Amino acid sequence: MLQKTINFVLEKETPGALRYQEVDPCGGTFRAPNAPGCNIGPLYIRKTAFGNEQPQKISITIDW
Repeated sequence: MLQKTINFVLEKETPGALRYQEVDPCGGTFRAPNAPGCNIGPLYIRKTAFGNEQPQKISITIDW
């Protein structure tokens, strides 16, 4: 099984979701989803997934 972990930072809040932006290897964020090295791009997660929390950073691990 292969695995990849991708880090995200909170970019903005929408009425029903939090938008996270993928972090590049230098610690910045990818500004275009088709930028070289970008794996996922912007990620929207419903606010209800976190309850009352709004994490500033999250990590997503993909197994395949």
